[in-house]
Amino acid sequence: MHFLTDGASPINELYVDVSDGTRAPDGSIKWTRVGQSTSRDAFGHTASGGLRFREIQIELSKIRFIRSPFQNPLSSLSYIAFTEVMLYGEGFVAEVSLTSDLIQFNEPKNLISVEWEADTPPGTQVQLQTRTGNELIEEKIYHDSNGKVVTEKRYNKLPKSKKGDITSTFKPGDDWSTWSVPHTQSGEAIKSPSPRQYMELRLTLLTDRADAGATLRSIAINTSDPVADRLVGEVWPTRIETVGTSEEFSYFIRPDFTATDQGFDEISLEATAGTEMELLEVRTGSTDDFANGQTTNYAPANLTLIDTPAGSLRLRLDDKIDRGTDLVQVRFRATIFGNSASFRALVQNSAIPGFWQRVDEGDPTELVSSQTVTVLALSGDEIIRDFKLGSQVFTPNGDGVNDELVVSFGVARVGAERPVTLTVYDLSGVETNRLEERRSDPRGNYVFRWDGKDRLGEPVPPGIYLARVKVDVDSGSADNTFVQRVVHVAY
Repeated sequence: MHFLTDGASPINELYVDVSDGTRAPDGSIKWTRVGQSTSRDAFGHTASGGLRFREIQIELSKIRFIRSPFQNPLSSLSYIAFTEVMLYGEGFVAEVSLTSDLIQFNEPKNLISVEWEADTPPGTQVQLQTRTGNELIEEKIYHDSNGKVVTEKRYNKLPKSKKGDITSTFKPGDDWSTWSVPHTQSGEAIKSPSPRQYMELRLTLLTDRADAGATLRSIAINTSDPVADRLVGEVWPTRIETVGTSEEFSYFIRPDFTATDQGFDEISLEATAGTEMELLEVRTGSTDDFANGQTTNYAPANLTLIDTPAGSLRLRLDDKIDRGTDLVQVRFRATIFGNSASFRALVQNSAIPGFWQRVDEGDPTELVSSQTVTVLALSGDEIIRDFKLGSQVFTPNGDGVNDELVVSFGVARVGAERPVTLTVYDLSGVETNRLEERRSDPRGNYVFRWDGKDRLGEPVPPGIYLARVKVDVDSGSADNTFVQRVVHVAY
């Protein structure tokens, strides 16, 4: 950095602080001091008040904000006149953000996934966000006869000979979604609501290196015709008393169909926070059917249940849901392990697989008062719940009977990755063995199995041991972060 200051107001010490934009806990910018210059470093000062020049070298780093505090203890001056400040950088810009024009489809489309081709050397990344909507707001732009933009009020006062063209531009309307969570991998499912007729993309190119940057080659949006004109869903109940207990819930879906919509026969229900789900029943029918108790009911035995990862359900009905069906109710039991859990529903036509359409949060029925897809847990600070030992005495002698210590439990209210461990100690307090499991979301059920061997794989002597399950958490308000029990090894 080069500084030119008014020589009539000399600076004894000049500093350079920089920040990459990181905020302190109180919301203020976090600064790092990277350079300073004293009056001995300056030159060019004359008694008559000439310019003073300073140069401060800064190590190559990502910088978003710069400030230059100064000290002048021998002067009462509270300000300094900077004549010129020159910044010299090199390399690629650390972050570049680009926003597309409005993208218009001929008719509302089901948005499937987004793909792109890009060059991303190590240390660089491409992120893509989307937002969607069906409404546009027209803004008129007024020009005078010279092409200058003027206000509408000013335009109306101009004589006819001085009036220029009136042009229009469009911006997203009130029904548009917010920007989605960034997509970081090409081919990811689009996270913005659909089907929608309009879309915008926001691209961010990131690099941690001065000598390399990401280069975008192309972007493609994969779409399909919607299975329904609109899908609205809500969950009930929206509150539970405690976490870690099995409760019954219903997810309601109201499909609105046009004459050309395909209809659907598959439903996928996904939950957050390590939630475990068990399907109970599916009900379909018109509004009158639900009011009169004359719905068509499907037990799990009458549905095709498709294997899915934990925390989700996927089912296929024999009959396609299309015009004439006003409401779908999916009844299920769920065990929620967090302070809250959100449920996301998607549907598709199995004749055209791979084109899932998302159900929007809303108010599909007057049968319940929810209008949300999130369930809140009202009480309880326990981390480890439902701790169980298969047996306090086990015999690891290889005969296939009671050969392992089986420890099962649930972990609740821990949202960030934390180690969950089973540690076995002998009576002198020496650690005999340790089993550990890490999950990005540690909430959910666990099963640990100890085979009666130490860390070296050798059988432990018969006797009494202490088995401790622990979740490593930071919160001082959390209860029951470890549970320990006495176990017996016998041969």
